[in-house]
Amino acid sequence: MTQINEQKLEKILAEYASSLGITDEQRRLAERKYKEIGEWLQSGQFFKEYKPEVYPQGSFALGTVVRPVKGDSFDLDIVVELTKGEILHSSKEIKQAVNERLKEDKEGNPCLNADKRVWSMCYTLSFPKQFDMDIVPARYGDSDRITYLKNVYPDKSHFFDTAIKVVDRNDQWIESNPRGFIRWFDEISKRSKHKDVFQAMDELHALPAYQVNSPLQNMVQILKKHASEMFDSEEIRDYKPASIAITTLAALSFKKEYSLYGALKNFKENALKILGDKFELENPANPGEYFSQNWENDPQKKKWLLKWLENVDSFIKHLIELDESTSVVGLDESFERAKTSQYELYLASQNLPSFYAHANEAEETHLSKSLTYRVKIIPEVERKKFGIYHADKAKNVAEWESFYKTQIPLQHEAWLKFSLKTDCPVPYTVCWQVVNAPDCEEPRGEVLREEVTDNSKPVVRYEITKWFGNHYIKCFILKNNKIVGEDMVWVPIIK
Repeated sequence: MTQINEQKLEKILAEYASSLGITDEQRRLAERKYKEIGEWLQSGQFFKEYKPEVYPQGSFALGTVVRPVKGDSFDLDIVVELTKGEILHSSKEIKQAVNERLKEDKEGNPCLNADKRVWSMCYTLSFPKQFDMDIVPARYGDSDRITYLKNVYPDKSHFFDTAIKVVDRNDQWIESNPRGFIRWFDEISKRSKHKDVFQAMDELHALPAYQVNSPLQNMVQILKKHASEMFDSEEIRDYKPASIAITTLAALSFKKEYSLYGALKNFKENALKILGDKFELENPANPGEYFSQNWENDPQKKKWLLKWLENVDSFIKHLIELDESTSVVGLDESFERAKTSQYELYLASQNLPSFYAHANEAEETHLSKSLTYRVKIIPEVERKKFGIYHADKAKNVAEWESFYKTQIPLQHEAWLKFSLKTDCPVPYTVCWQVVNAPDCEEPRGEVLREEVTDNSKPVVRYEITKWFGNHYIKCFILKNNKIVGEDMVWVPIIK
């Protein structure tokens, strides 16, 4: 087999990203529907003085829609902005008026056949097998604030004219600027196209964002697809990074000299630099609004964000190892393997001080156990004496601990060998988890997986002593998504 080259991978990635989006027919249908809704709202008595304008925001407007892993409908975010007149009604009254107008049982209402749901933040119209339309009421922005932003951020002043206020989940007006964000993203997106490949730049810049199909848009779609696969399990779905956060990180990390593959390969490193020590992510088109609030107030979400960055980095870098014959279909299979394993869900269900470290012994709820096979970790230490390594075995955990505490305190740079003994028939998956002491300078707890298809070959794990403290190593055997055997050995390294 010949390994795929970067040029071929670049082409397949772009084709794959394009296949993730919606069809032209779906787009035309969605555009027609939200324009009809705009006309319906404008004709309502409540809105006549306010001249409401209805327009898309988010992925649809950015050209980065990714069809969901499950189901036929995609999400469509719509703003209903009151553009004229003195706002004489409260935000709560305006939200209620929008909801009441959309659910009127009258001829001509374009929402008659939609399933309707009222949420704290928006009103959702679900058109089966087409799209779910989230409608957010808004009003024109504060002119004094817009002037202030232009003075403070002169290099971004052209983004601020479209600033608005939207109704939040507490029925309060909050600052927003979806059109400014689209313009900001659009400028970066169009810079990421190369003149020698695409049409003249003046034509390109005249196109709406969703018609450009740039490397940056493809990058966002691939990152969102990976996140959708990784967080597909119900247990962790709420920890998936928000689409707007993924989009913003991708755009901020994109350099115009990047290829699509190059941008993806450098994404994790650049994203961590952008987030910084405080892990803050500010809206570039609306200073003071932070897309990072979601994880700043939830340590578990922050841990999953870090895990996603690690996983997407590993996933992208392994793509170059694919065979040259890989097609778009083959790439889709690779993305399906990005799903979070049941074993990782099991570990995440434990109350962990660091992401995987120090799992407690509570009965897990996400991964069933059927301990039908014997598993034994046989620990050995190779001590260097007179330039020669000598191996010492311990028969059980108690002997192992006594062995170290009384016989031969482990020295730094001593090699440890952990051999697996089991009566489980092949094939099975071995998962090693090496966990350092809680106060160790180098916390660990990663899961190291190994597929075993031949019982005649030894299954071993080598480690080297580096930090003092009570460490441990666990070994789980997985078969048919069940833990069928497990063992754990403490590794006390004393001074």
